[in-house]
Amino acid sequence: MSIVILTITIIALGVIIVIRQRHRPSHPYPPGPRGRPLIGNVADMPKDYLWLTFFRWGKINGPLTYLNIMGQPVIVINNHKTAVDLLEKRGSIYSDRYHSVMAVELTGECGTALCERFGIEVMIGLDVAPVLQSYTPRLRSLRKLMHSTLSQTAVQRDVWLSRSRKPEATLTNLSTGHMHFSRTS
Repeated sequence: MSIVILTITIIALGVIIVIRQRHRPSHPYPPGPRGRPLIGNVADMPKDYLWLTFFRWGKINGPLTYLNIMGQPVIVINNHKTAVDLLEKRGSIYSDRYHSVMAVELTGECGTALCERFGIEVMIGLDVAPVLQSYTPRLRSLRKLMHSTLSQTAVQRDVWLSRSRKPEATLTNLSTGHMHFSRTS
């Protein structure tokens, strides 16, 4: 019995090591405090004054600090110059949204591997919603279109046009007799 448990444990540890080796990033992360297995740096995070801890880590590790929070990589930017350089000047490189399998792929358009495999014909199509799309040229053109129609100046222009057309339509309808008025007491 103990040999079976030992064998299963060794196989499980081997599988975990192989999986961790495959999921290593191609580029090394910036320096940061060493995390614990499974929970990462959760125990290192204070409940209060979080910014003081980040400031202290910035003094030790430099402008970027890497944390692992329950398997989720987190990069802390510790100074203004680095933040401007990474987020403003090169922001399009790092801009993307969280990939939600349930919201995008499982409810996406047919033609995906899931639809083809299971023969699903009708799908909800949430993959076209702008809030769920990745940062691609398609999203950029959609945002440009939305901005051109929903911005404050576009809405004011459209309201002005609709208001300016109503008197003409009203006068036309009155002159042709298409508008009928009834007296209410």
